[in-house]
Amino acid sequence: MSSSPVEAQRVRRNGKLEACEPCRKSKLRCDHAHPVCGRCRLRNTASRCVYHPAPLTRPRDTIHRWHVTTAQLPGPRPLPTAPIPSPDSRNSPRTSTTTTTPDASHSTNSRSRKTPENQAHNPGFLGPSSFSAAFDGDQVMSGDDPNTRWPGYSDASAPMTPAVTVYDAARVKLGGQMLALLPEFSFVEEMIERYFQLSTVVIIPLQAIKVTIQTLRSIHKSRLSTEARREELAEYLFRQSDKPIQTNPSMTPEEFYGLFTGENLRWEIIGVLFALIGCSTMTHPSLLSLLKDSRVDTNWTSFTEDMLLASNVCISFCQDSFNDLLLWMMHSNLTLLTMHRGESSHAVWRRLSDLASTIFGIGYHQENRVTDQAPTFLIELRKRSFAGAYAADISIATFLGRPPRIADHYASTSLPLDLPNEILMVNHELLDDAISKLDPQGWNTDNAIHRATFLRARTMISKVREEVLHLYLGNPIPDLEAQVHKVLQKADQVWNSVPPFVRYSESYWDSGIAAHKIYMLLQLHLEHLYSKVLLYRLIVKYGGGAGGTDLLNATCRDIVSGVLVLYRERDRLLSHARDFPWVILYYGLPCAAILAIELRRQQRGQSNSAPLPRAHSIRDLTLFTSNLESISRSGDGNSPLCAHAYRALGQILDELLEERTGLNQAQTQGQAEPSNVELGPSAVNSAMGMGGIMPQISGLAGGAGPGQDGTFDLSADGLMNSENFLDGLIDMNWDLSDWTMTL
Repeated sequence: MSSSPVEAQRVRRNGKLEACEPCRKSKLRCDHAHPVCGRCRLRNTASRCVYHPAPLTRPRDTIHRWHVTTAQLPGPRPLPTAPIPSPDSRNSPRTSTTTTTPDASHSTNSRSRKTPENQAHNPGFLGPSSFSAAFDGDQVMSGDDPNTRWPGYSDASAPMTPAVTVYDAARVKLGGQMLALLPEFSFVEEMIERYFQLSTVVIIPLQAIKVTIQTLRSIHKSRLSTEARREELAEYLFRQSDKPIQTNPSMTPEEFYGLFTGENLRWEIIGVLFALIGCSTMTHPSLLSLLKDSRVDTNWTSFTEDMLLASNVCISFCQDSFNDLLLWMMHSNLTLLTMHRGESSHAVWRRLSDLASTIFGIGYHQENRVTDQAPTFLIELRKRSFAGAYAADISIATFLGRPPRIADHYASTSLPLDLPNEILMVNHELLDDAISKLDPQGWNTDNAIHRATFLRARTMISKVREEVLHLYLGNPIPDLEAQVHKVLQKADQVWNSVPPFVRYSESYWDSGIAAHKIYMLLQLHLEHLYSKVLLYRLIVKYGGGAGGTDLLNATCRDIVSGVLVLYRERDRLLSHARDFPWVILYYGLPCAAILAIELRRQQRGQSNSAPLPRAHSIRDLTLFTSNLESISRSGDGNSPLCAHAYRALGQILDELLEERTGLNQAQTQGQAEPSNVELGPSAVNSAMGMGGIMPQISGLAGGAGPGQDGTFDLSADGLMNSENFLDGLIDMNWDLSDWTMTL
């Protein structure tokens, strides 16, 4: 029986299936899956998973591999139909196109191919301590002549693309496969618009995405209908992505969009689109069923994985470029990664590193680099890119207990102005008028809550948090207590410096303010309070006395109450439900642990602090733990962590109730209080009407449960105070399914 064309292509002359290049070179077994094998998918190296048609032959002058020098890069080959139209030909800058065949293109470039010794190389941003700094002020080395100027020398618009670009047939084929994953565009536009309305972290102007979708819709039938046409478009995108994006101070938003849409469509904006589609699907998974596209898997989990894969591949296509679009793509990809895999995923940590490296490579940590050759709206977009990356870096570094990548000590980029996105992307006159109405610090005077309002305040709080992390993660400080009080004072000063309308109040829920805007303010409130919790922990740890413990307990109670508000108002915050696992783990869990341990210490007579209201505290902790349990079954990227936390906190609550019950029974029956308690049904489950749930939850993360016999090991030694318990949480291996705690 004859094999199919696909099978024939995958079988080598020796009768064996061809392996991808990474597996072949590493001499590892390949499962031969297309377009990406299982091993490369697991290693998150999809961009390198290519199947070479003849891996042991030398490359000849064929169309399979073209070497094109950037300096002599010809115009894009005309596609079989009309050139890709610009959505607005009057506002989109056009580039001339030159018709070249593949063979002619290769012939031309093979004669001009540069050797490694004489390749032009641009390292990106070079700071004042770099190897080129000695030539600062020299008219030759710092002049306008590109033949003598250092590559990357103080010019944000300088081309930052590789001098030699390799067009590989397999790479073009992979690009075509990624384009095949694009869903129907009217559906995409609706999903993304809903996401933009409510997202607190998106930094990209919506109009840029709309123009991109308009471009793709106009070429959908003619360029994406067949594999060959998709590969033609992929090759076109590679050529366009090799061109530098050059801006000027007088550029309008429409002209800026024209640099990466219409006939100038690039891989970077395609990658942004993939990531935003994934984020939109995670936010509104039920809407995916409305998609009428037979090519797309309407299972939201599989669909989101496809969008994440495509976004990752697009990033790999643009690794050597430095521009604003690359930052947008990496930031959007990071957001999708955190939603899909959770903040504890190492893939998130790696992508955060890539984002920080790109920030420094472009130089956007320096104010003069941000403002160089840029109009006002683009300066503000760059400031938002930096602020968003910095705040994300500080938050995830805090969550994982690791040093942040981006340090404010080395950054001079100022805060973005408190302007709504709609005003930011209008003409220069209206934008200048809006800026003139801001207060001297850059806040709006209308008491309006914009996305920029949230980003400004979050960045200010993150700068304080960076100092807190230095106290925790840096080398020992001789005058630690004095430094802690200094940072505490600064935290309060920063919080009091933001306008009153930015400071959260629970009364806002009855004020008519949109729920998603109140949610922004609640996040800022929790972020500020959690910095103080971390500082109070240091005071307690190093002998601050009962006063420090009282302040710690009071602040923890405020945070737990704030987290529970989300669940009280969950019907109004359905579109933010994906944020709840992060909020409950990042802010709520450490504070709930501190309160639970303090209740236990007070019950045993081991605490000198002010008594906590026992009934109220146990009720709040029971509700908190119940919410952990519900999240652990949600399928969110943080679900395994919530399952672990549910079991750990449930043990303490069970002990609080069981120990008192055992003490009462011992006093009644004249027996000694037991030192070890083998728990039956969870007290949390019993209080919430969910008896018997605990044994089922214990295996959610993939293991058999807390112990071999399904019981918890509870001894009187071990975690005797909240500090030890919290240290145990920080040092815990979050990937283990068996989380047995000794108390």
